[in-house]
Amino acid sequence: MGILFLAAFWVSRRPAVLVAAVAWLGYTAYEMAMHLRWLCTGECNIRIDLLLIYPILLVLSAAAVIAAVRWQWRHRQA
Repeated sequence: MGILFLAAFWVSRRPAVLVAAVAWLGYTAYEMAMHLRWLCTGECNIRIDLLLIYPILLVLSAAAVIAAVRWQWRHRQA
């Protein structure tokens, strides 16, 4: 998702798209650290942190998609 949002930012230059790209790339790094047990020393089966992370990613992704679509719609009309 982070790479897709980076590509969309490259085309549209919308700040909301860049924020979503950075958030997804940060989440990817965070999950990799969790998988490698750098951030989790033992039992990591119950991930309460995802109850906060997923809604934030969802809102940022929705805002980025809306910004990119609005940019494309305006650009197409010009």
